[in-house]
Amino acid sequence: PDPMQAYFDQAEEESAYIPSPPKPCAAAGEPTLFFQHCDPGSKRGWEAELHEGAYRKVTVGSCPTMECSVGDCGIRGRDMSCLDIPEGYKVTIYSRPDFQGESLTMFGPKTPQQT
Repeated sequence: PDPMQAYFDQAEEESAYIPSPPKPCAAAGEPTLFFQHCDPGSKRGWEAELHEGAYRKVTVGSCPTMECSVGDCGIRGRDMSCLDIPEGYKVTIYSRPDFQGESLTMFGPKTPQQT
């Protein structure tokens, strides 16, 4: 018998919960841009973007919300220097995952030169 099928048959018999991977997040609204250095477009350092959402943590491997994940969003943790926040949006950054620790809230419009 197929080992994968046997695994699922056993899980079904034991009423085990098999989690499914998080669905990808749909892009909503204008993105906030994140920069390693405050000279965007210079091709020095990384640049990344996130759309509307409450991201529980931001890591190299994934940027999950409670409902979905954007996979590798490109933000490298404490290595961020600047943000570009669209008008009408706010960004709150926390020092720890799951909205814990110290926080900093910024409101758009804000360009990298203003950060």
